[in-house]
Amino acid sequence: MSDIALNTGDWASQFSRLSQLLNEQQSLWRPRAFTGNPLDWLQAYPGLGELLLALPAEEIEVLQGDSGALTRLLQTELPFAGELHQVASLPPCEPKKLPPFDAHFHVGIPGRKWQQLQAFVACLPQTAQPAYLEWCAGKAHLGRCVHQLSGLPVTSLEWDAQLVSQGQARADRAQMMVALHRVDVLSAQANAYLQPAQHALALHACGPLHRQLMSQAIERGVRQLSIAPCCYQKCDLQPGQYHQPLSGMGRCLDLGLTRAELFTAVQETVTASGHVRRQRVQLQQWRLGFDRLQRDLRGVDAYWPVPSLPGRLASTDFKTFCQAAAQCKGLALPERLDWRGYEQAGREQYWRVSALDLVRQLFRRPLEVWLVLDYALYLQEHGYRVALGTFCERHLTPRNILLNGRL
Repeated sequence: MSDIALNTGDWASQFSRLSQLLNEQQSLWRPRAFTGNPLDWLQAYPGLGELLLALPAEEIEVLQGDSGALTRLLQTELPFAGELHQVASLPPCEPKKLPPFDAHFHVGIPGRKWQQLQAFVACLPQTAQPAYLEWCAGKAHLGRCVHQLSGLPVTSLEWDAQLVSQGQARADRAQMMVALHRVDVLSAQANAYLQPAQHALALHACGPLHRQLMSQAIERGVRQLSIAPCCYQKCDLQPGQYHQPLSGMGRCLDLGLTRAELFTAVQETVTASGHVRRQRVQLQQWRLGFDRLQRDLRGVDAYWPVPSLPGRLASTDFKTFCQAAAQCKGLALPERLDWRGYEQAGREQYWRVSALDLVRQLFRRPLEVWLVLDYALYLQEHGYRVALGTFCERHLTPRNILLNGRL
């Protein structure tokens, strides 16, 4: 593993400038075109709307997955876009070359997950601790990796009993010092496993889970942390509630993010298969077709949120989807409807809102970096030296930020 020295960085200055840019431009990233509510920025930037609505569907899809190209396009109308992109940039980590793993080591690990694991481990700083703690371990694939490379014992915490059993059996067969424990990491029980002389690891632990690790590591004096955060939106925020920053500076420069705005930070599908992406597009088009239908039937020209519906509906048809959505919302459908017309309306509306939503997508990475910089400052406030960087290219996973902290 890497012996790269931790670079503390001027995270406070970067966070301050990023906060200023996001605050100044919030009229561009808070509204969602998908809901059909008026976008005030269309009047403030008429040329921007014309530019986006003229884009063909193929180019919209390319821009959705290429932040650099999106920045270059939008900065013709939004001069701040180049600086925003720069301020939200993090340096790539310098990975060490890993020794080869046994040919059977990664059997049963999906290919992309295995690549992510190797990239994460290659960018870990040299541990100064005699043991590792793996947070939200699953089958402890990460734990087995770091044990294989370091020879140090690993304690792995996971809630799912079946994953614990399977992971322990695999570690035992390989005669590894990896001990899995069935633990809810959000409970007080997890605290007993946190010790000062540990290097705690979390690869893609969701929102409250990685936040819990940081807060408990601080409380227990854990000397070293390496975290790749994920799924910031998976929290218990209710309507009218807002994300709570952890650092003192974050609380002073709080953006008041809603759960929907936290979701903006992770709204990318670059790792999904073509089939999955096509299904998502189809379901979104059907949702918009149903939205047009419900506005006409109810006589209320307003978006009516529909909860998540079973994924199997993607393999049915538009009429079946609408019947399921109507049943979910308690809406009676007449016997005769222009299903083809409403489906076409949804398709057209999808590409319109997708084009306009490119403006909000300009802020995806800046919002994520703002969240992670808050974490960095939080750890710094409690005595940690902190390094931030990207451990892999975004085509492998868009959640590629690595946060290292050491007391």
